[in-house]
Amino acid sequence: MTLILLDSKKAFDIMNRHLLTFLVAFILIAPSITAQSYDKKFGLEVSGGIREYHGDLGSALYLQRAPDYQAAGAAFGIYLNPSFDANIYGAAGDLGFYKQTYDPRIIGSYRQGFRARITEVLLGVTYKFNNGYILSEDAAVKPFIRAGMGGMQAISRLHHNKTGYSNSRTWFASHWNAGVGAKFRLTDAIDLVISEQFNYSFDDNYDGAPFTLAGAKLNDAMEGNKPLHDIYLYHNIGFAFNFGGTGSSGYRIKDADKDGISDDFDLCPKTPEGYEVDTVGCPLDDDKDGVVNEEDKCPDVSGPASNNGCPEYGDDILERLKLAAKGIYFETNAAVIKTESFEKLDDLVAILEAYPKTNARIEGHTDNEGAEASNLTLSQNRVSSVKAYLINKGIAEARLVAKGYGETKPIADNSTPEGRALNRRVDFRLFY
Repeated sequence: MTLILLDSKKAFDIMNRHLLTFLVAFILIAPSITAQSYDKKFGLEVSGGIREYHGDLGSALYLQRAPDYQAAGAAFGIYLNPSFDANIYGAAGDLGFYKQTYDPRIIGSYRQGFRARITEVLLGVTYKFNNGYILSEDAAVKPFIRAGMGGMQAISRLHHNKTGYSNSRTWFASHWNAGVGAKFRLTDAIDLVISEQFNYSFDDNYDGAPFTLAGAKLNDAMEGNKPLHDIYLYHNIGFAFNFGGTGSSGYRIKDADKDGISDDFDLCPKTPEGYEVDTVGCPLDDDKDGVVNEEDKCPDVSGPASNNGCPEYGDDILERLKLAAKGIYFETNAAVIKTESFEKLDDLVAILEAYPKTNARIEGHTDNEGAEASNLTLSQNRVSSVKAYLINKGIAEARLVAKGYGETKPIADNSTPEGRALNRRVDFRLFY
């Protein structure tokens, strides 16, 4: 790339006019190209701003002098993951610095300084703080840091008081850059970008100090290997336009409850995470009983929320359970069911067949006569016999739970025959 130096005043005017025209045009056309998907894989930034010098001649950093050296920059980014983008970026524009320097040879001062057209191009990475870990990925303000390595070209016009030294110089050098900034969301595809970039070139001579002769660097070993310390800042503001296919350059579907339905179309925006939803983002309720599937213990059968979405049993069913439980008899000290109990057990079978989603819990109890361990074993064997009977009648084993409690849950006084008779019992409980 060949750049032609212009008169400083004319260069300022042309640069200001072209930069302003470009930014205004971008603002006008950008809204017409935002009809993209929410996922944006690529990002294009354009910016304009001022450069400030710090080096052998002095410092103008952070508005120490009137900032009249301007530049325009651009960056192209590719989404890598929620935290990082890969970038190619750079800027082109002017940099300069002037001061009055005393020269004892002429017993007076002269104007020393330079004005350079500097262009840098770099490859780098951007770390995004709106990565879902530090800030939300769809945060309105998205801070970032960026760093890269590349090259620069400097075309300098030098002002000095050294006879025999060149007044102009063109140079290429390696270059690195680091920056910090933030994006402010304007639309789903456009951000306002403000950033500060620190530039360091491995060239200590574009400012003419130490001076150059025929393009040669003079800070060699004979001069004590002077350190390279000419740097400049680029204060800039611009726009980022995000576009592309799947992926994102910091944008995701706005989905606060993470149910896969955009907030713009979600009629139930606070659905608990993991709930299956319909096309408008509301939890599914297959049996239409007002209890969503994930909270409904009977998702295929209607029932009130007070019973976790399961049908409630009428008083007639509960009464039949009590009668069935009272009519279960066993051989003495054995788990063999007496035949007179079969009618009651068949009634329990009928209830379970009428409510196919219902499960049954069979609980066995004894009085306190005999060893506690023996009573526990006896109660477990008896409920196991009842369970086996029901299975033999066609009730699925998965619907039955049999638990013996021995003498641990009496309902009457074991000191009387009547109390002990009440404690020897089988209870049936239905559940979903």
